[in-house]
Amino acid sequence: MQQDFLFLVLMGAVIGILFLGLLAAFLLKKPKVAKETKNFPRAQEILEALKQKDKSLEDLKKCVNLAKIYYNAYMEEILDFDVQFVLLLATHRAVNAKLLLEIESYFKSANPSRKEIVDKALEVGVTNRK
Repeated sequence: MQQDFLFLVLMGAVIGILFLGLLAAFLLKKPKVAKETKNFPRAQEILEALKQKDKSLEDLKKCVNLAKIYYNAYMEEILDFDVQFVLLLATHRAVNAKLLLEIESYFKSANPSRKEIVDKALEVGVTNRK
C-alpha cells in the first residue's frame, strides 16, 4: 500500500516536472519573424515596376496588394506615394476599372485628407492613358 502511494507520488512529480519543463520551453521560445516583413520592396521599386508598360493585370494586382499592405511605410518614404501610384496605375494599359477604384478607395480611406489630390491624380492619369 505504501509502495503504491510512493509510486503515485513519484509519477505525479515526474509528470509535473515534465509539464513545467515544456511550459518553460514554450514561454522562453523566441518568436520567428517572417523574412517578408524585413525584405518588402521599397516604394521606389513599386513605382518603377508600374512604369514598365509590359506588366500584366496580375502583376499590377500584386503591386496594388503591396501598396495596400505597406501603405504607411511607403508614405513615409515618398511623401506623394499615393498620388504617384494612382497616376502611374491609371496610365497603364493593362489596368481595369475595378483595380483603379479599389486602390483609389483604399488610399482615400487610409488618408481622408488627400481625397481631392488622389481624385485629381486619377483624372489626369485616365486622360493621359495610352
